Amino acid sequence: MQDIVLTFLRSGAELPSPPAIAVRILEETKKDDCSLDGLARIIEADPALALKILRLSNSSYYGLVAKVKSLPRALSVLGLNAVKNIVLSFVLIDNFRNSDENAFNYDLFWRRSVTAAVSADLVSEVIGKPNEDIFLTALLQNIGVLLLYICRQEDYLGVLEDTRFNPSSWEAVEAERFGFNHQDVGTQVLKDWGLPENIYRPIGFHHSPQEAPSDFREISRILRIADNLSLLYTEEHSAVIIETLKRDFDEHFDIPPEQVDDLIDTTARRTVELLSIFDIPPGGMKPFSQILQDANTELGRLNLTYEQLVLQYKSAKESAENLARELQKANQKLRQLATTDGLTGLYNHRTFQDLLEKRVGEANRHKRHLTLALLDLDNFKQVNDGYGHSVGDAVLKAVSAKIAGMLRREDIFARYGGEEFAVILPETEIKGAMQLADRLRKAVAQMVLNIKGASLSVTVSIGLSSNLPHLGKCDKADLIDASDKALYMAKSAGRNAVRIALLNPTISDESHPACSAR
Repeated sequence: MQDIVLTFLRSGAELPSPPAIAVRILEETKKDDCSLDGLARIIEADPALALKILRLSNSSYYGLVAKVKSLPRALSVLGLNAVKNIVLSFVLIDNFRNSDENAFNYDLFWRRSVTAAVSADLVSEVIGKPNEDIFLTALLQNIGVLLLYICRQEDYLGVLEDTRFNPSSWEAVEAERFGFNHQDVGTQVLKDWGLPENIYRPIGFHHSPQEAPSDFREISRILRIADNLSLLYTEEHSAVIIETLKRDFDEHFDIPPEQVDDLIDTTARRTVELLSIFDIPPGGMKPFSQILQDANTELGRLNLTYEQLVLQYKSAKESAENLARELQKANQKLRQLATTDGLTGLYNHRTFQDLLEKRVGEANRHKRHLTLALLDLDNFKQVNDGYGHSVGDAVLKAVSAKIAGMLRREDIFARYGGEEFAVILPETEIKGAMQLADRLRKAVAQMVLNIKGASLSVTVSIGLSSNLPHLGKCDKADLIDASDKALYMAKSAGRNAVRIALLNPTISDESHPACSAR
C-alpha cells in the first residue's frame, strides 16, 4: 500500500508542504537540548500565533486558576509537548483553509476535526489514560481527505458526490478511485512531514482499529469513537450515531451510557470555545442536551401526534433526497460541460490551459520534467469535404479514443481545437516523450476506419517540447509556442511525423539525439 501511495504522491499531484513555522517547530522539538525558550523564540516571530496561545492558556479548556499574561509563562504552564501540539494545530489549520466555490467546505472539515480532537482528549481522560498527543492525532486523523482534495480536486469531487447519501462507503469509494484511502495518504504525508510515529501510525487505522498493531490499537479505537462523535453535531441520524457510540464505549472501555451523555455534552461546550480561538465558525453547534430540549419544546408547540410527525418527516426526507439527487445530477452535468469537449469527452481548451498552468508550476517548483505534445490530424479538411462533417466527427472520436487508450493515467489529454489535440506528460523527458509520440503516430496511421460505408485512414503530425529543469523555470506560453513550432516543422516535413522544438535556444533542434521520427 505504501508504494501505491508514494507513486501517487510523486505522479505530479501538487502535494502541499508543511508550513515553514511547523517545520521549525518539529525540528526544534527533535533536538536533544530542546527548550521552551527555543519554542518561544519561534512563536514570538508570529504575534497572531502567540496571541492565540495566550487565549487558549486562559480558556476554560485548561482551567488555570491564575490568569496567564505572558507567552513564556503560558509555555511554562502548558509544558513542552503540549505547546508543540498546540502550535502545530493552530499553524496547520491556518495554512490549510481556503475559500472554495466547489463542494468542499473547509470550515466544516476543521469544525469536525476540532470536535474530534476535543472528544479524543476527553475520552483518554475518562478511561484514565491521558495522552498529550491525542488532541493533535485526532485533529489530523482525516487530513488525508483534505490532501486528496487539494491534489485531485475533480476526482475528489466525484468521491463527495458518490458518498453524499452513503457516507459509510467513503473509504471504499476512495479505494476504487485511487487504489487507497485517506487514511493511507494521511499516514504517509504526516510521516514525510516529520511527525512522530505515535501520531501518524494510529491515523492509518482509525477506521479499522481492530487491524492496528497492538501498541496503537487503543488509540485507534479512541480516534474512531472521536470521529463518530464529531459527526453527531454535523450529520443526520443523530440517534443512530449515539447508539453506536454508547455500544462502542461499553464494549471497548466499559463506560456506562449516562457517562457517555455527559461526555457528548462536554465535547460540544469545549469545542465551541476552541472554535472561537481557532477562528472557525461554530455553525450553530450546541450541546446535544440542548438540541433535545429544543426539539421537545418545538414538538409541544406544534402539538402534533407521533404518527403525524413520522409521516411529515418521511415525506420531507424523501422530497429532500429526491431534490438532492437531481441537484447532484445537474452539478455533475454542469461540471462536465464546463470542463470537457462535447464531441470527444476529452478536456476542453480552457481546462487544458488551466491544467497546463498547474503542471508547469509543479514542474518549476519541484524541478521535474514536463513535456507537451500538440497533435494535428493531417489533411483533415479533405475528410470533412469528401465525406461530410458527421464522418469527420466520427473520425475525431475514433482517433481520440485510440490515443487515450495508449496514455498513462497521469497524462492529461485534451482537444486543443478543431482537429488539434494536446497531451501534457508529467515526469517525462523529451526522449521518452519522443518514443511515445512515435507509437501514437504509428497507431493512428495503422487504423482503418469504417464509417457510414466509407473506409478511410488518417495520419497525425506531432510537435513536442519539454522543459529543462536544470536550466531554470519554464513558462507555459513558451512551452506551447515551442510545441506549436515543432508541429509546424512536422507538417512542413511532409506530415505523419514527429518533431521537437527545444526551449533552450542555444541547443539546435537537429543536434538532439531524438529530434524526429517518420
